[in-house]
Amino acid sequence: TVRARIATDSGAGDAHIEVDADDGVVILRGTVGSMEEADKIRRIASDTPGIRDVESAMEISHHW
Repeated sequence: TVRARIATDSGAGDAHIEVDADDGVVILRGTVGSMEEADKIRRIASDTPGIRDVESAMEISHHW
């Protein structure tokens, strides 16, 4: 599943992502540490068999 692939990928960092999937469409919500991390998570989702579209509502956290 998309959730399992994100959880086990070392490039996904410590992201806190909620994954909703319905009929091949995935919606990603949550907080990531960087734009690169968000891009990586989108790629993981889109490369998952059976997924035809990925929508992202992820936010970048800023640690000042």
